[in-house]
Amino acid sequence: MNIKSAKKKTKEDFYDDLMTELSKYPFGSMPKRDLECLLFYLLDKHDLIEGKSNRDKSYCLGLTSARLNSFYIDSNAKFGKKGNEVESVMKILEKLKNETDVSYEDGYFIFSEENPVLREDFIQAMKDKGFYTDTSHNKEIIKVKAIALLSFLTGSSDVSVINDLVQKTEFNNQILKDYFLNHKNWNDIAGDLLDIFRNSDKDAVSILSNAAFYCFDLLKASLTSTNKI
Repeated sequence: MNIKSAKKKTKEDFYDDLMTELSKYPFGSMPKRDLECLLFYLLDKHDLIEGKSNRDKSYCLGLTSARLNSFYIDSNAKFGKKGNEVESVMKILEKLKNETDVSYEDGYFIFSEENPVLREDFIQAMKDKGFYTDTSHNKEIIKVKAIALLSFLTGSSDVSVINDLVQKTEFNNQILKDYFLNHKNWNDIAGDLLDIFRNSDKDAVSILSNAAFYCFDLLKASLTSTNKI
Protein backbone atom coordinates (compact mmCIF):
# COMPACT_ATOMS: atom_id res chain seq x y z
CA MET A 1 0.00 0.00 0.00
CA ASN A 2 1.00 3.62 -0.51
CA ILE A 3 0.41 4.77 3.07
CA LYS A 4 4.08 5.37 3.93
CA SER A 5 4.71 7.42 0.79
CA ALA A 6 1.35 9.23 0.86
CA LYS A 7 1.20 12.95 1.46
CA LYS A 8 0.38 14.18 4.96
CA LYS A 9 -2.95 15.67 3.81
CA THR A 10 -3.99 12.34 2.27
CA LYS A 11 -3.19 10.50 5.51
CA GLU A 12 -5.15 13.05 7.53
CA ASP A 13 -8.17 12.77 5.23
CA PHE A 14 -8.03 8.97 5.44
CA TYR A 15 -7.86 9.10 9.24
CA ASP A 16 -10.71 11.63 9.50
CA ASP A 17 -12.98 9.54 7.27
CA LEU A 18 -12.12 6.38 9.20
CA MET A 19 -12.83 7.95 12.60
CA THR A 20 -16.07 9.49 11.32
CA GLU A 21 -17.41 6.09 10.25
CA LEU A 22 -16.14 4.22 13.34
CA SER A 23 -17.78 6.78 15.65
CA LYS A 24 -21.18 5.68 14.35
CA TYR A 25 -20.79 2.30 16.08
CA PRO A 26 -20.38 1.44 19.78
CA PHE A 27 -16.78 0.38 20.41
CA GLY A 28 -16.11 -3.16 19.18
CA SER A 29 -19.55 -3.63 17.67
CA MET A 30 -18.73 -3.20 13.96
CA PRO A 31 -18.80 -6.62 12.25
CA LYS A 32 -15.44 -7.82 10.93
CA ARG A 33 -16.60 -7.83 7.29
CA ASP A 34 -17.93 -4.28 7.60
CA LEU A 35 -14.63 -3.12 9.07
CA GLU A 36 -12.71 -4.76 6.21
CA CYS A 37 -15.04 -3.16 3.68
CA LEU A 38 -14.63 0.24 5.33
CA LEU A 39 -10.85 0.02 5.25
CA PHE A 40 -10.90 -1.11 1.62
CA TYR A 41 -13.33 1.64 0.61
CA LEU A 42 -11.20 4.36 2.20
CA LEU A 43 -7.92 2.96 0.87
CA ASP A 44 -9.39 2.98 -2.62
CA LYS A 45 -11.03 6.39 -2.18
CA HIS A 46 -7.73 8.01 -1.19
CA ASP A 47 -5.66 6.13 -3.84
CA LEU A 48 -3.65 4.24 -1.23
CA ILE A 49 -3.71 0.90 -3.05
CA GLU A 50 -0.69 0.43 -5.29
CA GLY A 51 -1.19 -0.47 -8.94
CA LYS A 52 -3.40 0.60 -11.82
CA SER A 53 -4.76 -2.81 -12.82
CA ASN A 54 -6.82 -5.15 -10.66
CA ARG A 55 -4.01 -7.68 -10.93
CA ASP A 56 -1.55 -5.23 -9.37
CA LYS A 57 -4.02 -4.19 -6.67
CA SER A 58 -4.76 -7.83 -5.82
CA TYR A 59 -1.04 -8.49 -5.43
CA CYS A 60 -0.63 -5.38 -3.26
CA LEU A 61 -3.40 -6.45 -0.87
CA GLY A 62 -2.65 -10.18 -0.98
CA LEU A 63 -6.08 -10.98 -2.42
CA THR A 64 -7.37 -13.00 -5.33
CA SER A 65 -9.01 -11.08 -8.18
CA ALA A 66 -12.37 -12.54 -7.17
CA ARG A 67 -12.04 -11.27 -3.57
CA LEU A 68 -10.90 -7.87 -4.81
CA ASN A 69 -14.04 -7.54 -6.95
CA SER A 70 -16.09 -8.69 -3.98
CA PHE A 71 -14.61 -5.91 -1.84
CA TYR A 72 -15.30 -3.34 -4.54
CA ILE A 73 -18.97 -4.30 -4.69
CA ASP A 74 -19.58 -4.83 -0.96
CA SER A 75 -17.67 -1.76 0.21
CA ASN A 76 -19.48 0.50 -2.23
CA ALA A 77 -22.85 -0.94 -1.20
CA LYS A 78 -22.08 -0.34 2.48
CA PHE A 79 -20.20 2.97 2.39
CA GLY A 80 -20.42 4.42 -1.12
CA LYS A 81 -22.61 7.24 -2.27
CA LYS A 82 -25.96 6.27 -3.73
CA GLY A 83 -27.06 7.30 -7.22
CA ASN A 84 -23.58 8.26 -8.43
CA GLU A 85 -23.90 6.87 -11.99
CA VAL A 86 -23.15 10.26 -13.57
CA GLU A 87 -19.97 10.64 -11.53
CA SER A 88 -18.90 7.12 -12.51
CA VAL A 89 -19.43 7.82 -16.21
CA MET A 90 -17.31 10.95 -16.02
CA LYS A 91 -14.56 9.06 -14.18
CA ILE A 92 -14.48 6.44 -16.93
CA LEU A 93 -14.48 9.05 -19.71
CA GLU A 94 -11.63 10.90 -18.04
CA LYS A 95 -9.66 7.64 -17.80
CA LEU A 96 -10.31 6.90 -21.46
CA LYS A 97 -9.13 10.34 -22.48
CA ASN A 98 -5.96 10.25 -20.41
CA GLU A 99 -4.67 6.71 -20.12
CA THR A 100 -6.89 3.78 -21.01
CA ASP A 101 -6.81 2.25 -24.51
CA VAL A 102 -10.01 2.74 -26.47
CA SER A 103 -10.96 1.69 -30.00
CA TYR A 104 -13.72 2.83 -32.35
CA GLU A 105 -15.61 0.51 -34.71
CA ASP A 106 -18.78 1.13 -36.72
CA GLY A 107 -20.00 3.90 -34.43
CA TYR A 108 -19.08 2.08 -31.20
CA PHE A 109 -16.43 2.93 -28.62
CA ILE A 110 -14.85 -0.22 -27.16
CA PHE A 111 -12.81 -0.17 -23.95
CA SER A 112 -12.13 -2.08 -20.75
CA GLU A 113 -13.11 -1.22 -17.19
CA GLU A 114 -11.97 -3.51 -14.37
CA ASN A 115 -13.71 -1.73 -11.50
CA PRO A 116 -17.08 -3.54 -11.23
CA VAL A 117 -18.77 -0.59 -9.50
CA LEU A 118 -17.76 1.95 -12.16
CA ARG A 119 -18.65 -0.55 -14.86
CA GLU A 120 -22.15 -1.27 -13.55
CA ASP A 121 -22.82 2.44 -12.91
CA PHE A 122 -21.77 3.23 -16.49
CA ILE A 123 -24.04 0.53 -17.92
CA GLN A 124 -26.97 1.75 -15.80
CA ALA A 125 -26.40 5.38 -16.79
CA MET A 126 -26.51 4.45 -20.48
CA LYS A 127 -29.62 2.33 -19.88
CA ASP A 128 -31.35 5.25 -18.19
CA LYS A 129 -30.84 7.21 -21.43
CA GLY A 130 -32.36 4.39 -23.46
CA PHE A 131 -29.10 2.88 -24.71
CA TYR A 132 -27.66 -0.56 -24.04
CA THR A 133 -24.03 -1.59 -23.83
CA ASP A 134 -22.60 -4.90 -25.01
CA THR A 135 -20.46 -6.90 -22.56
CA SER A 136 -21.30 -10.32 -24.00
CA HIS A 137 -17.76 -11.30 -25.04
CA ASN A 138 -16.06 -10.22 -21.80
CA LYS A 139 -17.74 -8.57 -18.83
CA GLU A 140 -14.79 -6.19 -18.44
CA ILE A 141 -15.00 -5.05 -22.09
CA ILE A 142 -17.65 -2.39 -22.73
CA LYS A 143 -18.99 -1.66 -26.21
CA VAL A 144 -21.17 1.45 -26.37
CA LYS A 145 -22.53 3.57 -29.21
CA ALA A 146 -20.87 6.95 -29.63
CA ILE A 147 -24.33 8.49 -29.95
CA ALA A 148 -25.16 7.13 -26.49
CA LEU A 149 -22.25 9.05 -24.98
CA LEU A 150 -23.23 12.17 -26.93
CA SER A 151 -26.79 11.89 -25.64
CA PHE A 152 -25.55 11.40 -22.10
CA LEU A 153 -23.27 14.44 -22.29
CA THR A 154 -25.75 16.74 -24.05
CA GLY A 155 -25.90 20.06 -22.21
CA SER A 156 -22.68 19.31 -20.36
CA SER A 157 -19.45 21.26 -20.63
CA ASP A 158 -17.69 17.92 -21.05
CA VAL A 159 -19.11 17.22 -24.53
CA SER A 160 -15.61 17.97 -25.87
CA VAL A 161 -14.47 14.68 -24.34
CA ILE A 162 -16.07 12.88 -27.32
CA ASN A 163 -13.85 14.81 -29.71
CA ASP A 164 -10.83 13.91 -27.59
CA LEU A 165 -11.77 10.21 -27.75
CA VAL A 166 -12.31 10.36 -31.52
CA GLN A 167 -8.91 11.97 -32.04
CA LYS A 168 -7.32 9.33 -29.83
CA THR A 169 -8.96 6.44 -31.69
CA GLU A 170 -8.00 7.94 -35.04
CA PHE A 171 -4.41 8.01 -33.81
CA ASN A 172 -4.64 4.39 -32.67
CA ASN A 173 -6.24 3.36 -35.96
CA GLN A 174 -3.42 5.04 -37.86
CA ILE A 175 -0.91 2.95 -35.92
CA LEU A 176 -2.88 -0.14 -36.96
CA LYS A 177 -2.92 0.94 -40.62
CA ASP A 178 0.82 1.58 -40.51
CA TYR A 179 1.29 -1.90 -39.08
CA PHE A 180 -0.73 -3.38 -41.94
CA LEU A 181 1.33 -1.45 -44.43
CA ASN A 182 4.67 -2.54 -43.01
CA HIS A 183 3.84 -6.16 -42.25
CA LYS A 184 1.31 -7.35 -44.84
CA ASN A 185 1.98 -8.37 -48.42
CA TRP A 186 -0.60 -8.54 -51.18
CA ASN A 187 -1.50 -12.12 -50.26
CA ASP A 188 -2.21 -11.03 -46.67
CA ILE A 189 -4.38 -8.13 -47.83
CA ALA A 190 -6.25 -10.41 -50.26
CA GLY A 191 -6.89 -12.77 -47.35
CA ASP A 192 -8.31 -9.92 -45.26
CA LEU A 193 -10.65 -8.96 -48.09
CA LEU A 194 -11.75 -12.59 -48.44
CA ASP A 195 -12.55 -12.67 -44.72
CA ILE A 196 -14.63 -9.52 -45.08
CA PHE A 197 -16.71 -11.18 -47.80
CA ARG A 198 -16.88 -14.58 -46.09
CA ASN A 199 -17.72 -13.54 -42.52
CA SER A 200 -20.01 -10.58 -43.07
CA ASP A 201 -23.74 -11.12 -42.55
CA LYS A 202 -24.60 -7.75 -44.10
CA ASP A 203 -26.08 -7.01 -47.52
CA ALA A 204 -23.89 -6.87 -50.62
CA VAL A 205 -23.66 -3.07 -50.67
CA SER A 206 -22.42 -3.00 -47.05
CA ILE A 207 -19.89 -5.75 -47.74
CA LEU A 208 -18.48 -3.91 -50.74
CA SER A 209 -18.44 -0.70 -48.73
CA ASN A 210 -16.44 -2.31 -45.92
CA ALA A 211 -13.97 -3.75 -48.43
CA ALA A 212 -13.64 -0.36 -50.14
CA PHE A 213 -12.98 1.42 -46.84
CA TYR A 214 -10.34 -1.19 -45.96
CA CYS A 215 -8.54 -0.64 -49.27
CA PHE A 216 -8.89 3.12 -48.97
CA ASP A 217 -7.36 3.10 -45.48
CA LEU A 218 -4.41 1.06 -46.69
CA LEU A 219 -3.92 3.37 -49.67
CA LYS A 220 -4.11 6.45 -47.46
CA ALA A 221 -1.60 4.93 -45.03
CA SER A 222 0.68 4.12 -47.98
CA LEU A 223 0.54 7.69 -49.30
CA THR A 224 1.11 9.11 -45.83
CA SER A 225 4.12 6.85 -45.32
CA THR A 226 5.54 7.79 -48.75
CA ASN A 227 5.18 11.49 -48.03
CA LYS A 228 7.15 11.07 -44.80
CA ILE A 229 10.13 9.58 -46.63
